[in-house]
Amino acid sequence: YSRRRIGTKTSPVNPVWFTTRLALDLETRLGLGGEGLTHTDASVQHLLTDQARRLRVHKHLQKAEARAMEILEARQADLDALAEELISKREISGEEVKEDLSLR
Repeated sequence: YSRRRIGTKTSPVNPVWFTTRLALDLETRLGLGGEGLTHTDASVQHLLTDQARRLRVHKHLQKAEARAMEILEARQADLDALAEELISKREISGEEVKEDLSLR
């Protein structure tokens, strides 16, 4: 993905843009969507004008959001402990976060 106009609505820095683009790519560029083994280089704006495709992209996003919520809920105690550590120390390193969340 290109990093056009960093920090804008059309940039991978924007998580909504990035996840929408990834879901759209599942449908139109990676052969994993409702259209079968297809590939297109059409623009995002053009591809999202098709209502059936737009609905499939929306369903991908809903499924991803539900999975993210499951993960966060399962790790709630760890996240709360990490938040308390951050409040008490005021600063923690990435390595400390990895250790606290057992991500090594």
